[in-house]
Amino acid sequence: MAFHVSGLAAARRRVIRRHRNVLVRVICFHRVEKESIPLLTQKLLWLKAHCNIITLDDLDSLDRLDTKLLNVAITFDDGFRDFLTNVFPVLTHLGVPATLFAPSDFVGLGRGEALEFARTCIGIPGEVGLKASDLRFLANSRLVTIGAHGKSHTDLAREPSMDSVRAEIAGAKRDLEAIIGREVKYFAYPFGNRWNCDSRCFEVLDESGYRMAFTIVPGFNWPNAYQWTMRRDSLDPRMPLILFKAWLDGAYDRLKDAADYIRGHRFPDNGLTV
Repeated sequence: MAFHVSGLAAARRRVIRRHRNVLVRVICFHRVEKESIPLLTQKLLWLKAHCNIITLDDLDSLDRLDTKLLNVAITFDDGFRDFLTNVFPVLTHLGVPATLFAPSDFVGLGRGEALEFARTCIGIPGEVGLKASDLRFLANSRLVTIGAHGKSHTDLAREPSMDSVRAEIAGAKRDLEAIIGREVKYFAYPFGNRWNCDSRCFEVLDESGYRMAFTIVPGFNWPNAYQWTMRRDSLDPRMPLILFKAWLDGAYDRLKDAADYIRGHRFPDNGLTV
């Protein structure tokens, strides 16, 4: 927070902008409970007023990116049913696009199986997943892009073989495309840290026809960044607005990078050296 309040984060962002011309942050939310709806709405309204809200498709379109404002793409992970009941009405009311990353094995489970999947595979208990019909409805809204989050939400770096990595990544794409009848172009790594993906993932993502894959390592992105390790800010809609702004300003990027470096976790990055 001190890095943000001192103005150092904003100064760093200006330096990066001079080198990169356009800057993008990708936000990741998970569960949004009913009582969090006003706080999510507050943050989306702030983004509409102060940033250029984009879709993931816009990352490949320089003409859709703002060179003065921060470009922000909004994503949600895990495919919980509260996305349909609590989030989608807010997106519709505000006209804000978003991407939903869902583990394909979570879609359509009965209540008991879904609660067990959420608890043991995702690690977020107490919520069921979306039905296949829900996913089709969201995809057909044209406001929500459906992305893949693996089949079983496993740590891909711990998968024992290339075949099992391929089953999780390519299999999720096939499953979701069969449900929604549209191409699935984007992937979010389950758990999303540097140590939850590896070069096998990058190879399978490429051969499967994905366009980009996203971590939850905070940081700026830009067109032509390394497509398999795109950065995202994993945020909570309940967080104070000043902390939310600090994350978007990049106040915590270097802290995360330093902590991961100390732990020895490194991967092909998106070129950020500032």
